[in-house]
Amino acid sequence: MRFAALSIVIVACLVAPGRAAAHSRAPTIALDYRLELSRATLPGVHAEVVDGDRALRVRVDATHRLLVRGLLGEPFLRFGPGGVWVNRASPSADADRLARRGSGWLRLTANHSLLWHDHRLSPPAGLRAGKSAPWSLPIRLDGRELRLKGTFTRVARPSLWPWLVAALVAVAAVGFFARPANRSRGARNGSRSDRPPCSRCSRSRRWCSATARCERGRR
Repeated sequence: MRFAALSIVIVACLVAPGRAAAHSRAPTIALDYRLELSRATLPGVHAEVVDGDRALRVRVDATHRLLVRGLLGEPFLRFGPGGVWVNRASPSADADRLARRGSGWLRLTANHSLLWHDHRLSPPAGLRAGKSAPWSLPIRLDGRELRLKGTFTRVARPSLWPWLVAALVAVAAVGFFARPANRSRGARNGSRSDRPPCSRCSRSRRWCSATARCERGRR
């Protein structure tokens, strides 16, 4: 019973598909989507997608000014020499939980970089395996309207048979190492039953408390 239960647990652990745990601010997402930013560089802007493709980190050199637009095209984030500000009147600021709804600009950090969860990083619905879809984020860099571009790609799910083979190998290994223990216990039990009984009490000499006296009586 223990061997069967252990085998079931091993198979379940190896065959069950893994889940990608994203940052605490983002829900769990699928591993079969990838978002790669375009290699075309923007002057003074350094961007990367992190946190399971659900967060965007942007760093802007102090000599440049960057404005990130929100879901409705409104001013959302502002990068400048004094730090990074968020527009409290922007619906994106409230949706991404960067600031409570209000008015005016709120400075988030005095640094020149910011990491935030953006809902626009979600993969498009209906994208087939092996297919790609364009992605872009509207920005204004030093007064010029530009876009931070990238590509969504849905990769094929890994085949199931390598996991099944690994599960069978693990089960076979557990069974191989479990057999010697069972045999040794059986041998010990058999050795007890094969001992000749005591001549006086008809019990095994190993367990008879009068064995010593029986032996002395025989002598």
